[in-house]
Amino acid sequence: NIVQDLRNMIWVINKEEISVTDLEDKLVNLVWKTAGQLGDIYAEVKADFAKEITLTSSQALNLFRITQEALQNAIKYSDARHIEIQL
Repeated sequence: NIVQDLRNMIWVINKEEISVTDLEDKLVNLVWKTAGQLGDIYAEVKADFAKEITLTSSQALNLFRITQEALQNAIKYSDARHIEIQL
C-alpha cells in the first residue's frame, strides 16, 4: 500500500497540470484494485464531460484522496454491493 501511495503521489507531482481524463484513469485503477480484491462488490467510475478539464496537481491529488477515502468508507461501513463514482 505504501508503494502504491508513493506512485500516486509521484504521478501527481511530476505534472503541473493533469487532465480530468488522466484522473479518471487513475480512479478506475484505484477502484479495480480496491473493490476488485473483495470479489462481491461491483464498483465503477462514470465520467461525462462536455469538454476536457485541466486540474492542477494539487486539485487532482485532493480529488484522488477524497475518492479513495469515500471508496474505503463505502466498502467498510455501508455493506454496499454496487458502488458508482461519477465525475
